[in-house]
Amino acid sequence: PNEKHVNPSGSIPSGSWLTYTVNFQNTGNDTAYNVFILDTLDSNFDMNTFLPLAASHPYQTYMQSGNIVKFAFDNIMLPDSNINEPLSRGWITYRIKSLNGLPFGTLLNNTAYIYFDFNSAVVTNTTSTMIDDIVSTDEINSALSSVQIHPNPAGTQLAISSKQFAINTIEIYDVLGQKVFNFELRTLNSGQQTTFDISKLNPGIYFVSVGTDEGKIISKLIKQ
Repeated sequence: PNEKHVNPSGSIPSGSWLTYTVNFQNTGNDTAYNVFILDTLDSNFDMNTFLPLAASHPYQTYMQSGNIVKFAFDNIMLPDSNINEPLSRGWITYRIKSLNGLPFGTLLNNTAYIYFDFNSAVVTNTTSTMIDDIVSTDEINSALSSVQIHPNPAGTQLAISSKQFAINTIEIYDVLGQKVFNFELRTLNSGQQTTFDISKLNPGIYFVSVGTDEGKIISKLIKQ
């Protein structure tokens, strides 16, 4: 019941907005007179864009040093879940924008600490969003249809070509955003194909970043 959600989930381009919701519930054995939440915002956020949106109960917001935001629900009088389960719950929602120009694979992590009166903190799950800068929205469909990555799933060899764009860089990242492969090549003109060895990659899910003059195109790759 004490958890955190982020929207959109998964990956976003740098400079995008994220909306967070922190849910809390008094699962103790008595009324919680005061509840406060400490939320440390990732250093890759633009703190000037922080904006509380809505909450289940009246609250105050305090900006503290170290990118820490405190949401204080004073005199909330939250009944415990054994007495009144529906009224034992609460939530707070806010939005914030990531910094521009963050490199591909940057992770935006967020965890909240919920305090019921003088009890120890209840720690929420950690949300994680990856920066995934691809070409602009208007160009995504044509870009994805232009770049060919095959076979997928792949074994030991991977071939890449583009019918429309010249390719400048090819990089592969794991699901944690760590670069695991960097293929150095001279500009690959449209219509040309290159093949390279990926036999040293462990089986799993990866992301192939293809750099073109129009931006980066990201495709998911399954390595067998």
